[in-house]
Amino acid sequence: GDDGEKVVRLPCHTEACACTFNASTVESAFQSSNKCPTCGTLYGLPGPQPSGTMSCEVDERLDCTGHRGCGSIVITYDFPSGTQRPQHPQPGEPYHGTGRTCYLPHDAMGLQCLRLLKAAFLQGELFRVGKSATTGRENTVVWAIHQKTSPDGGPTRHGWPDNDYVQRLQSECAAANVTGALELAEIS
Repeated sequence: GDDGEKVVRLPCHTEACACTFNASTVESAFQSSNKCPTCGTLYGLPGPQPSGTMSCEVDERLDCTGHRGCGSIVITYDFPSGTQRPQHPQPGEPYHGTGRTCYLPHDAMGLQCLRLLKAAFLQGELFRVGKSATTGRENTVVWAIHQKTSPDGGPTRHGWPDNDYVQRLQSECAAANVTGALELAEIS
């Protein structure tokens, strides 16, 4: 490459379409888009989410307000503290972990939301390293896509009922390019 720079040939390269770049060129291109700058092939790049776990269980005894008699899906997230990676704001610097518990009604709507949240988690788009809006703490794991942290209390308390939650979840996931975000359109 130019001045001895490493050259990268993307898997989409063919004889008909040369997808070969200086490393700095392709790195810069992938910071703004996950598509090959030449042919537009879409690549699944890791999102800004740090390493962590997501687990789900059903609590039949706990209903989300407005969804009586179906129980709740309880989602637990655990993000240990660690060192920021290249996809984080300050690579090499430490960040503070967190644990979160979230709630969805255990009905058709809740299961659709759960599928979308799982996709966002697996694609690394559900959380990110940043500044906490509630504590003001820098370099900590924060929401990238908002969720319900209470089975009750309504939207002002991050709980249920919330008639607009599905649309907001879909919009946030679509903005983050989460696979399947637009498939929630028929949910009411």
